[in-house]
Parts: sequence; C-alpha cells; structure tokens
Amino acid sequence: MRRKGFSLLEVLAVVVIIAILVTLALPRYGNYVKKAIVSSVQASISSCVADGVSQFLKNGTKTFSCVIPKANPSVVYVKLNDSGEIESIGTSNNPTGMSFSLTVRGRTVECFVNATLNIVECR
Repeated sequence: MRRKGFSLLEVLAVVVIIAILVTLALPRYGNYVKKAIVSSVQASISSCVADGVSQFLKNGTKTFSCVIPKANPSVVYVKLNDSGEIESIGTSNNPTGMSFSLTVRGRTVECFVNATLNIVECR
C-alpha cells in the first residue's frame, strides 16, 4: 500500500526551518528599509538645498523651505549666510539649529549640517 501526503514530523520540520529563516531575515530587512528611507530623505534635502543655493545666487534669497515626502514634520527650513553656506537648518519644532530629526514611516532619521563641506548628512 502506497501512502499519500506528508507525515506530521515532516511538516513540523519544514515549519521550523522556515521560522529560522524568517528570524534571520527580518533584522536584515529592517536595516535595508532604514537605509532606503535615509537615502530618500538625504536625496530630498540635498536637492532642496541645491535649489536654494541656486536661488540665492540668482536673487539673494537666504531663507527657504523644503517639503520632505512622507516625513513628520514634513517641512525643513534652511537659512543661508551671506556667502551662500548653510547657516541653520531645522523643522517647525526647532527651525534654527544645525541638526534635526524626522520620522518617516515610523523610523527616525537624524540629519545634521557638515559645515566643512556645506552639505546636510542624514543617518
């Protein structure tokens, strides 16, 4: 007589293997998502600051704001000095400073001004 299907022991072994693989994969997936969010915020802010510096060079505008998609708070305020370098950057919670934090999809992204390079870095 030929048996059809799998025994309970075989099914349990497969379930245990899948559980182990999921346990190993989830932290890596979380890190991947965090890096993607940080990269997205970094790109949005870098583009905005570049546009702001361009406006400064064209017409002398020293203050401007950037909308960061899916972020809370979603608006970042940037102020340039007379040389076109970043003087302060912040959110509605703290509009003047050299660093700020945003929450995007439940993850906190911290950004700060690298005064030496005149860029905003996020992590």
